[in-house]
Amino acid sequence: MPQGIRQLHEARGLSHTELGRLAKVSRTTLYLAEAGDDRVKLESLIKIARALEVPLRDIAPEGADLIKAVS
Repeated sequence: MPQGIRQLHEARGLSHTELGRLAKVSRTTLYLAEAGDDRVKLESLIKIARALEVPLRDIAPEGADLIKAVS
């Protein structure tokens, strides 16, 4: 079951700044991703998922479907 980015990074004790640094994305991108904004690039979602050490589908089920479709 997908979890929100916020719940995942808070459970790991990471701030937005720390997660942004690990994922190499801006805090603005993180805020937009948490809100489910469709302007967030798939590449950024992948970076966030990797930084959180979770599958992409855990933070963005639609993005996972897209990757599956183009694979």
